[in-house]
Amino acid sequence: MKTLVTILFAIITVVTYSQNELCKYKIHSKIWRDSIVIENGKKVVNKLPIKCKSFSLKTSYVEQNINEREIEKYLLVAFDEFRKDYNEGPVTEVASITKGADEYSVKMSKTGVQHDVNLPYGQSECVSMMSFMMFSKITKEDGDINKIIADSYFDIFAGSEAHMNILLDKRTPKFGFGITIVNGMISIVVRGTK
Repeated sequence: MKTLVTILFAIITVVTYSQNELCKYKIHSKIWRDSIVIENGKKVVNKLPIKCKSFSLKTSYVEQNINEREIEKYLLVAFDEFRKDYNEGPVTEVASITKGADEYSVKMSKTGVQHDVNLPYGQSECVSMMSFMMFSKITKEDGDINKIIADSYFDIFAGSEAHMNILLDKRTPKFGFGITIVNGMISIVVRGTK
């Protein structure tokens, strides 16, 4: 029961976030859409599946097919495709930045979503967590689940102008990507430097 409560809390906090103004960057996801509602006088952006109204609690397909190392192999290509959707050029992955981002994703998988207070000087950072439930509507017919998760790794930030400004910054050509999968949650860290 404790696990279920933790997962439900994570989904609510991960796929919902307030925006004072709607972000100028629209989502280009193949699996999610943004749903905007007003809660307590604030505009709130929710990620929902394109195919239906809600996610499912059934995540067995994801659990059986997810592979952290396979996702990592797709991340640079997925990021370049993401940037291309917003008319920005490709970037370079830097091993030392990826190492730091990956180490921090491990830490974040234990502590929850928070920015690294010891972020190296000159680096910017986007952090988030995604629940397996966010991929519960994906089937074998949709393609490689690991590629789909890699593509979605960046889509989670669409709707947040501050995050999108980091991801699409023309002056930031070097990036690193961290990912850790623990207990049905995917911790993600994207770091960039000029």
